[in-house]
Amino acid sequence: MRRGGVEIARDEKISRVDLLLLGILADRGSSHGYEIGETLGGDATRTWIRLGRTSIYYALNRLAERGLVSQQSERRAGRPERRVYSITEAGRRTFLAALQTAIREPDEPMDSFDIALFLSPHLPPDQLRARLDERLEIMRVMNRECAESLREARVAGHMESLPVLERRKVLLAANIDVIERLLGSLAQMVGDDRGRLAGDLAVTRLHEVLRSLAAAGRTGMLELALGADKLRFRLHQGSLVSVHAPVAADLEGSLRLAFSSSDGHWVFADGEEDTSSGVDVGSVAALIMRGTRGVTSWDELRNMLPNPEAVLDVVAGSELEILELDLEPIERRVLSELDGVRTMDELAGPLRLLAKEIASAAYPLWAAGWVVAADPGKRETARAVLAITRLWGEEVAVVGGARVRDSIFDGVSVAAGGAGLPDYWRALAQPGLVRFAGDSTALAGKGRAYLQFIQRAVSVRLGPRFTAEMVRSLEKRLPADALRVMRANNLLPEGTATHPGGGKK
Repeated sequence: MRRGGVEIARDEKISRVDLLLLGILADRGSSHGYEIGETLGGDATRTWIRLGRTSIYYALNRLAERGLVSQQSERRAGRPERRVYSITEAGRRTFLAALQTAIREPDEPMDSFDIALFLSPHLPPDQLRARLDERLEIMRVMNRECAESLREARVAGHMESLPVLERRKVLLAANIDVIERLLGSLAQMVGDDRGRLAGDLAVTRLHEVLRSLAAAGRTGMLELALGADKLRFRLHQGSLVSVHAPVAADLEGSLRLAFSSSDGHWVFADGEEDTSSGVDVGSVAALIMRGTRGVTSWDELRNMLPNPEAVLDVVAGSELEILELDLEPIERRVLSELDGVRTMDELAGPLRLLAKEIASAAYPLWAAGWVVAADPGKRETARAVLAITRLWGEEVAVVGGARVRDSIFDGVSVAAGGAGLPDYWRALAQPGLVRFAGDSTALAGKGRAYLQFIQRAVSVRLGPRFTAEMVRSLEKRLPADALRVMRANNLLPEGTATHPGGGKK
């Protein structure tokens, strides 16, 4: 199989450690294990590579068994015999192919910290807080070491290490920010051996408390003190059983006060049974939506919209749960338009509402956990594919005419629907009909498949020569911001020459 001009075996796969060692040998020609260990422990790599000498020798011997590395004994006067390793031609081909794959394809391994966060409700809040504090301190030390390594690499002229260290520093800063926010949400929570939790609404709002208890599958009573009044919620294995309001006739008023208040105090006690009757209000999500409807204060709405340009998005996989609820018409309309691509101002047109009215309708959906502020990368990716789709249509119309263009894109729309892809061509004319589900990485993969549909369909109708000419024209005409996103996500059609001068300002 030929990949990027390099012949490799179909079943030839190597690990990250193998890739690293083959790269060092490709650069040096030959080396022995001790020298490789010294290189990996140097200033340019010590903050992002953790590889002991035993692992290095084990990997080198494994590569030698596969014929990717050769080894020979070397004896120097007065010194013990040592093995020198060299990359073979097969090893060089495998290295170059694996290097291209590693640069092109995002690698998202299962992370133990993600698993721990997912399972964190099993820990008492005080233990969780203590472990997060420890992790935060470790991350801060790593961040300082990375900054120092970056400074040393610049001084020493290790240019090949600068992109790696800069990326590591950004990732460390992002991880530190996530942990600090987690600690902030836990700051006022206190746990004891009897399964009791407590906190203030100024730190953790009621909808956050209820969602956390439901996610953890807790059984017990949540009591909320709002001045002299108390509101109680009984849960069984994360499901809401009943609500007890001080004045049952004014349950709606009590709920709105509870969900909007930041002055109250809450306590949750595990396993305490309630003998009095309460009001059945459905699921936790239904309760949250009942209590958060009608919010019009910008101070409250800013919890959902941190800035006027923010974009709202529907959480992927929430559709079935949403369908079970009795949503108000405006809430269904908002959900149908939220796709992670348009700002609140852009939503105002099709909904014929003011931005504040849209935000107010989306607020209960946000509080219930179905609507989030969109990933900026997702918006950029969707807009970039929309840009190149529009240009495809213009190019095809010039070469083949409007009828050929429409027939090609009708076929692409059918193929996209069958493959479960967003139909960007339809999104150009009717944005409300298209949902861009998933995060930016998932959307990039779907966008890549959609653009491949277009390219194949155009090639069939107009021939490969015209298609190649259009591909070259597309890159030159793409706006600079769209071109940047397309390159970053490997979204450019095959045959584009990704020269730095492409794109219009």
